[in-house]
Amino acid sequence: MITVDVQHCGGSVLVSVSGELDEDADETLQQALDDVTACERDLLVDLHGVAVMNSDGLLHLLDLHRRAECLGLRVLVTG
Repeated sequence: MITVDVQHCGGSVLVSVSGELDEDADETLQQALDDVTACERDLLVDLHGVAVMNSDGLLHLLDLHRRAECLGLRVLVTG
């Protein structure tokens, strides 16, 4: 199971992910960008809480990255 916490901090969106990043994570990750505004420039993805990630999880992160870039966000991933 995956949990995603989204915080808007000035010009950044912080997405903290925890749990299992696998085939079931797609919809939850995509919802993280639903409330992005035009004044936000950075997407920070914190993976410190991820216990397991398989190839499906990696593909979901790539999709999130592509979508964020289409919104004009610079993407930074940690953890």
